[in-house]
Amino acid sequence: MIPIIGITGPSGSGKTALAVKLISELKQRGYKVAAIKHTRHQVDVDRPGKDSMMYYEAGAAAVSLASPDKVAVIMPSDEQWSPEDIALRLFPEVDLVLVEGFGDAAIPRIGVARKNVSAKLPDQKGLIGLVTDLPAKSKVPVFSFEQVPAIADLLEGYIKRLGPKRDVRLDVNGRKIMIKPFIKDFFLKTIAAMVDSLKGTQAARRIQILIDKPAGEDRE
Repeated sequence: MIPIIGITGPSGSGKTALAVKLISELKQRGYKVAAIKHTRHQVDVDRPGKDSMMYYEAGAAAVSLASPDKVAVIMPSDEQWSPEDIALRLFPEVDLVLVEGFGDAAIPRIGVARKNVSAKLPDQKGLIGLVTDLPAKSKVPVFSFEQVPAIADLLEGYIKRLGPKRDVRLDVNGRKIMIKPFIKDFFLKTIAAMVDSLKGTQAARRIQILIDKPAGEDRE
């Protein structure tokens, strides 16, 4: 699975600025990094009156804006996607996803605290690192805001530990289905091995198999 790291802290503490610097540093090291910014407010990503918004307002299930160098998708969702859902569906070829927000998601995080914003350090549960200009005693590594390369080293280590691991995820109608260990083992040893034997798959980092089952088809 794609490594996902959250950046957490109060508003104004410098989460976005830190994420931007980390993305730049990791890109220079050859990594592809995606970013997710979560908000609890309603977001409109197109202007009223534009063709794409007219399609969406008419009831289109999804609308894609495509140019020679960018693709954007507007689509409604009946439920909030988790960071893992977003990474799997939209960022299949990246090495790391940085997440700002999604405070309820069970993902490892880097805590951010700035003394001119709050004198309180973030809860250290789930943290793998802490970035602050406050005095701090912590069981996890503590960095200053200027130590971007050192923080990137921490993330790079995380990528190397988790990136090469082989795992399986099953989605049915867009919902994640829990898989028992012996079924995971079957997929890894059987299906993955069959795909690996095909031409052109030697450098495959992610294998996706989509099966469309016609409506009303009974299980055998």
